[in-house]
Amino acid sequence: MLLVATLSACASGARPVAMVAGATPGTTEIMDDFVVVSVTCGEETSPLWVSKISSDDFKQALVSSLQRAGAYDPASGLQISAELVELKQPMFGASLTVTPTVDCNIIDRAGATAFSERVVSRYAARFSDAFLGTERLRLANEGAIHESIRQFSSLLSVSDFSA
Repeated sequence: MLLVATLSACASGARPVAMVAGATPGTTEIMDDFVVVSVTCGEETSPLWVSKISSDDFKQALVSSLQRAGAYDPASGLQISAELVELKQPMFGASLTVTPTVDCNIIDRAGATAFSERVVSRYAARFSDAFLGTERLRLANEGAIHESIRQFSSLLSVSDFSA
């Protein structure tokens, strides 16, 4: 019975709300306002396979994170583009660690690349977080992208693009 329940579980994609990072007590404020122009990921989640992260969901999480940090302006001349170049996901295990690699770029008002950084993060979802492996993998995806956005926001907080 347990095997049937485990095998019948469907994979679901990462939820944008769970990937949002942003202003929290003790963090440095981001100095500029940005607009997110492009986010490129791999693929949509297939319910019959494993959880993935869609471009739309990642973009929504990034925009929400910038809004939460007070650093989002759709009319800004500073543009962010992010590309998920790699998503390392385990196939099985009691603890599932996901490692995304994201190329983050800032394009300034003149159209030149003002900032380019590769962000690599990790997040592990444990067996105690979710019984089903498909659910643990989704949690690990969400946590890993949350951490990537947090790291990118930290880099933005120490840079001034207003010049």
